[in-house]
Amino acid sequence: MDKEDRDTIKHISGTLDEILAFLKKPENRLLKVLEVGGAVASVLAVLGIIDIIIKWVIGG
Repeated sequence: MDKEDRDTIKHISGTLDEILAFLKKPENRLLKVLEVGGAVASVLAVLGIIDIIIKWVIGG
């Protein structure tokens, strides 16, 4: 293995170490709450649209 290959492997290793350090950070609770709230709001919006379409088709 020549010097260029070793430098490339060191660079890849350093990049992987940075990614691992980022992934190990604890998740922000506020962002998690907002994500769950957004998902619930999206589901409710889709159910509301389905309800409107059903009322149009049935006529009630």
